Order: sequence, then C-alpha cells, then structure tokens
Amino acid sequence: MDVSSRTMIGSLRQRMTKALTSFTAWAYEVIDAIGRCWFLLFATLFVGITIAFVPQGREALWAASGPAHAWQVRAFFITSTLGAVLVTLFASQILESRREDEIAGSGLRGHACFTVPGMLGLLAAFLVPLLLASLVGSSPFLLPQRRKELQELGILFQTLVMPAIVVARCPTVLAHLVRPWTLDRGQLLGSVGVLMFFLLSLVLSSSPFVTGALVLFVGLAILDGLWWQVGLGAATRRWRRWAGLVLSIGWIVAGCWVAAAPESRAPVIGSATVILFAVYFWLALAYVLFFFLGRWLSQGVSIALFITVLGLFLSGPFNMHSVRTIAAGQSASPAAQGQLSQHIDAWLETRRSEIESAGSPYPVFIVSAEGGGIRAAFWTAGLLCAIQDAEPAFSDHVLGISGVSGGSLGAATFAALVGEAQRSAIEVPQSDGDMGPLQSLAGKVLGRDYLSPVLATMLIPDAIACLLHGEWAADRAAVLERAFELGWRQAVGTDAFQDPMTALWRDAAMHRVPTLFMNSTEAASGQRIVNSPVVLDPGLSSAISLPVTIPPHSLRLSTAVLLSARFPAISPIASLGETAEDGPLHVVDGGYMDNSGTLTAAEVVEALAASAERMGLADRIRTIAIVITDEPIALNKQESNADRRSRAGIVSTAVGALLSPFETLNHVRKALAKKHCESLTTLIHGQGGEVLDGFALKASRVEFPLGWMLAPATRAALTQQIRDLKSDPRGDLQHIKNLIRAGQPQQ
Repeated sequence: MDVSSRTMIGSLRQRMTKALTSFTAWAYEVIDAIGRCWFLLFATLFVGITIAFVPQGREALWAASGPAHAWQVRAFFITSTLGAVLVTLFASQILESRREDEIAGSGLRGHACFTVPGMLGLLAAFLVPLLLASLVGSSPFLLPQRRKELQELGILFQTLVMPAIVVARCPTVLAHLVRPWTLDRGQLLGSVGVLMFFLLSLVLSSSPFVTGALVLFVGLAILDGLWWQVGLGAATRRWRRWAGLVLSIGWIVAGCWVAAAPESRAPVIGSATVILFAVYFWLALAYVLFFFLGRWLSQGVSIALFITVLGLFLSGPFNMHSVRTIAAGQSASPAAQGQLSQHIDAWLETRRSEIESAGSPYPVFIVSAEGGGIRAAFWTAGLLCAIQDAEPAFSDHVLGISGVSGGSLGAATFAALVGEAQRSAIEVPQSDGDMGPLQSLAGKVLGRDYLSPVLATMLIPDAIACLLHGEWAADRAAVLERAFELGWRQAVGTDAFQDPMTALWRDAAMHRVPTLFMNSTEAASGQRIVNSPVVLDPGLSSAISLPVTIPPHSLRLSTAVLLSARFPAISPIASLGETAEDGPLHVVDGGYMDNSGTLTAAEVVEALAASAERMGLADRIRTIAIVITDEPIALNKQESNADRRSRAGIVSTAVGALLSPFETLNHVRKALAKKHCESLTTLIHGQGGEVLDGFALKASRVEFPLGWMLAPATRAALTQQIRDLKSDPRGDLQHIKNLIRAGQPQQ
C-alpha cells in the first residue's frame, strides 16, 4: 500500500472518529436535556396511555366525534395544541435556567436546549393520535366509523400543531418570513423549510398518520439545525419565559372555572379533553412556581420537591368522604317504613282479587341487574323500559329489583319513570322510532356524559384538597350525584333524583312502583349492604339493612344509587352513620361482594314464598326471576391459541406479577356471581317458578367499557341489541308479555 493510500485511510478514519465523537456528544446532550424534563415526559406518557389504552379513555375520545359533538373535537384539538405549546415553553425554561455560558459555550448543548423542547411538544400533541393509530391498525374488527374519526383528528394535528409550536417557540420566524431579504443564508433556508414542511403537512393529511407524524418530527429536527442560534437569542428567550407565564395563568383560571361547576361545564368540552385539561392545569401551576423559584431549583431539589408533593397527596383524604344527606325538616314526609315481609304481605293483598281471579298463576317478577357502570345502567333501564312500553302492566307485576352498581342506576331510572308516569308528573312522549316512550326517556337520562364532571372534580378540586389535607363539601361523589340530578331534570323535567329516595313509594305508589334493593359492600368486613325503602327481616338475610343505620328519607335517590356504585378511585369510599354506636359504615361498590344482584334477589324470593304461604296464595302465584347481565359475551367463539400464548406471555413477566392478583380477584368475583345465579335458579325451580336469563349483552365490534359515559355508537349498539330482543318472537321479552296476559283476570 503506497503512502497516499495510507494517508487517505488515515484521514477517513479521523473524520469518522470525529463524526462519531460529535454524534455521541450530541446524543448525550439530548438525553441529558430529556432527563432534566423528566416530569414533562412522565405527564405526556400518562395522558397518552390513559386515553389510548384504558377502554373508558378511548370511549371518551370516540364520544367527542360526529357532527353533534363538533365542539368537543375542537376542544380536544385546542387543548392538545395549547398543552403542547405549554410543554415546549416549560421545557425551554428548564433547560435555559442554566447559566448563559453553559449554553453558549457548547454548540451541541445549545442545539439540544432548543430542539428537545420542540420534540417534547410534538410528542405531547401527537402521542394520543399515534397510539390510537397503532391500536386501530392492529384491530381488524374496529368499526370503519372509528377509523374515519381518527383520520379527521389526524388531519387537524398534522396540519396545525407543528406551525403552532414553531411560532410559539421562536416568534421571530413570522418576522423573517415577512422580510426574507434581511436573513442570512441559514435563516433563509430555515424560512423556506418552515413553508415547505407546512405545505408537506397538508399533503400528508391523506397519508397514514404515523408516516405523516414521522416526517414532521424529522422536519422539525432539520429546521432546528438552522434556527437554533436565532432561537436562543436573549429577546426570544424572554418571549418564551413570559409567554409561558401568561399561558399558564390563563390555564389556571380556565381550570378553576371548569372546576367551579363541573356538572354543567365539564361535559361541554368532553371527558377526553378534561383529562388533558387537568394534567396541563397542574403543569401550569408548576410553571408558575418554576418562574419564580427556578433559580433555586436544581435537579436534586426538584426531585425532592416532587417526592414531597407526592407524599402529601398519598397521605391526604382522597379516598373517603362523608355522604351528603338531607337535613331534618328539608325532606318530604317519609313513606311508611316496615319490614320486607310486611311489605310483601301488603303488596300481595292489594292484588288479591286479581290473583284469585286470574286464569293462570299470577306472575310475580323479581329482577336482578348486574353491575357495570353506565353500560349496565343503559342496558338495564333500556330493557325494563322496553318491556314496560310493550306491556304497560309489567311494572305492576314486578315486586322488586335487586341492582348492583350501574345496574342500580338503571333500576332506579326505570322505577322513577314508572312512578312519575303513574302520578302523571311527566308528559310521556310519543314513541321515538323503534323505541317506546319510556325507553326513549331512559336513553336521554343515561345517554349523557357523567364522566367529565367526575374527572374534572377528581383531578383538580379533590387533588388540591388532598394535598392540603382538607375535605371539600362537593367532592367527586357529590358532583356525580348532582350530575345524575341534572341529567334527570333536563331529560324528564322533575326532581325525582334530587328528592328523598322514599318519595318514589309515597301514598298510593307504595305498592305500585317496583321496590329497589340496591346492593353495596361494607369496606371493613366485606359484608353485603342492602339499601331499600324497606328493612330486611333479621332472620331472612345476613346482609346489613341500611335503613337500620340511616333513615331512607334522609338520602336523595341520587345518593342512594351512588352508594351502590362506588367505583374504586373514581368515587371515594362513602362514610355514613357517624352517630351510630358501632361507628360509621364505610361503603364501597356492591360488585365487590356480589356483582350479579342475585343473592339479594334470592332472599326476596324466599320472603315472597313465605308471605304467599302465609296468605294462602302459594298456589295462585308463579315466581319468575329476570336475570339481566351486561358483561359482553362472545357466542360460539373459542379462544385462539395466539390469544392464550399472548396471555401466558404477559403472566410470565414482571408486569404479570403485578396484574395477576387483580385478574385472580376478578375471576373469583365472576365465579361467586355464577354460583349465586345457580343458587337462585335452583331456588326458583324448586318453587315451580321460572328463570329468564335471555337478557345478556352480546359482544360486538363496539367496545362496551366500564365508566360513566358512552359514545353515540356504543349507545346505538346497545339499543340495537334491545331492538333485536323485542323483535324475537320466541325470546324472553315476548314470553314475559305472554305470561302477563295469561295471568290477567278472566272476564
């Protein structure tokens, strides 16, 4: 090898070594910059994972779609964009809080200080759409409507987010675009690049979202290589600092405005936007603190402060609140309160003539409604109202409804509609297409967004109260109760959910409106609690009868319902009966003990049999249990080997070690519910009765998530399944109509 060749190789090796060293140094500066902004990255990932991977989070985003919710789509986009700008400005302040000579002394460090905030801002804006695009791409069963909604959202992001971040981070770009002749070569290339990538983003709106987002990220990195020195000018840095403060103050004011009346204001912007709103509210507070204290906050001090705040939150009163009650003198005169056996005796006595003159055994229905959030409420109320619309005599044959969690809300909605219609307190509308009048009203009551008020309260006022170790009067449970009351009032026009629970059964309605048995769980002992206008006979049931602890007329119907539906975290543990000798009861969701409601239903069946025997009507009535389940079941579908391998792979990991106990508890809960259902079936059949369990929700291409809101497409899917049950001539719904008509008095 000659000398010239060795010289060329040596020169090439030097250039490669220098390039590799420069790249390594640049990568180090970028990683160091990201590390300094760790909590911004954490907040971004938290929001993305919550919305994209939690079923109720996706449901919240799907609900903000369609012409009827156009404002919610705009609110989500505006919140995402402004939040991305806030993340960008905050990250800039963190990285630029170092001494001037530290930044200016290293070109690589200065470039990282300028480009990392922009990248974090783009990530904050694009993470949710990117994760959703990934989920959509991996799900061949997703509705085409969902894909269209995601594409429309992607067009907004690809078109406008990057320009917003570029201008917010370096507003001199606009001046340079107006006066290009004043620019040097690099700045001119940067200006041209801004225009080119903006035009490219318009073109990419019709391409796969992931591709378009990747191009925008690369484009911003290239632009930063041309603009970063201009962007670190003293005037531009002052702009970012004060612009961030103004934006943060505005965000804090807006967050307080929403939190002041969450039941009416939060649904306007939608649940998905509320999640973003709350996270950026806290980032805005952190920005204001950093604005004034940043010079004293080193990386170590910041982490120590974060740990302190986290400790204050974890030790604060976040998970237990007192139940709001109606003060003495404010409630209407309470309905007569007696034991369950006495109530059933009176219920049968009011129907004695009908029972004795019936052509066949008089059908007495006892309903159990499974828990499952708003999904269960919509399904339960829709089914019961559909039966009532098809056969108006149905409610007169329903002795009681045992509900759990969302099933209690659906049962209460049905009972309240029946009661208000019997008292002529409401003007029953005409049928709405295939839906009858009561089913239509139930859909209006339960088709609202009840999740937004809860999230807005939980993430802002309740979190502040927890940090300050105080307890606000209007915690998220009280706000959800008020949201139920507002939803009912706006849909029906009365105050049934705001009135005392016993008002449903006052006067003549005492034995004409189905009795509610709403199931909860006592947190300390795991014992079942039953809330009802009647007291369970001590020898009949092992459950705690809530009317013994607190008078039923002191609880609003909305409060009574929520005592059965205290979801973990979403609703705090309820503390009530502080004056009791044994101390207060701590009440949680009824699904912990029995999510089916059939355990209480079986006790009502036993009480009915005893009363009928005592009154000489045992051979004149026929007990029929209606079992409503809302856990989506897949019919004729076997789990694939791939599904089993995937699940086994997760279980074998460290993540599986954390999730397995919860999965096991869920399987145990389902097994117990199945056991209670089988016991009810055995009991009913032993008495010559019948169990109608054909009211199970079927799985479909639409997700049916737990939570407190349903997207329009989800409500439509639930309604369609009810429509299918109504149209089935051999189904249980038609069978109920035949039983009632056969049991009518002979002419």
